[in-house]
Amino acid sequence: MRVRLAVSFFILGLALTPAGAQQRGEATPAAMAACGPSSASFEVKSDKSQQPAPQVPSGKVLVYLFENIARAPLSGALVRVGVDGQWVGATLNETYLTFLVDPGIHHLCVRAQGAAPSLAEDGIALRRLNAQPGETYSFRAQVLRSEGSGITLLDPVDEDQAQFLLQTSSRAISHPK
Repeated sequence: MRVRLAVSFFILGLALTPAGAQQRGEATPAAMAACGPSSASFEVKSDKSQQPAPQVPSGKVLVYLFENIARAPLSGALVRVGVDGQWVGATLNETYLTFLVDPGIHHLCVRAQGAAPSLAEDGIALRRLNAQPGETYSFRAQVLRSEGSGITLLDPVDEDQAQFLLQTSSRAISHPK
C-alpha cells in the first residue's frame, strides 16, 4: 500500500510540473520532430522464439528497444517507437524491437497508447542518440500508470541488462494498421 501511494504521489508531482505536461502527450515542437505522425497506429504480435542477433550491414548501427512494464495496474500498453520523425515500429507487453540507424545524432521518441479510451495517450519520452559506427545501443521504455494518469520513460541500459532483457522478452513484430 505504501509503495502504491508513493508511486501515486510521484506521478502526481510529475503531472504538476512543466515536464509533466510533455509527459501527458501534449504536442510540442521537439516531441513532434522526434515522433512520427500522431494518427499512426500499429498492430503488434509477440514472437517468443529465440532469435539470433541481427546482422548489421556495414555503416549501420543497431538499436534495441525493450518495453518493460512497471506493474501498477496496467495491461495492454502499446508503445510506438520513432526515430527522427518516423515511426519504426511498436512494442506491446514485455517485448522488444530492433532497428538500424546511420552513425550520427538521432532523436528517439516513445509514445505510449493505452488500451482504455480514457488512457489513449499517456506520454512521450525523448532521448538523443549519438550513434557511433560499430556500436550497439539498448534502451528501455517503461510505462508507469496509476489510477488514470501515467508517464512514459526512455532510458539507456547497459550490455548486461540488455542481455538479460533479450532472454526474458519476446520479439515484437509490428505492422502499421
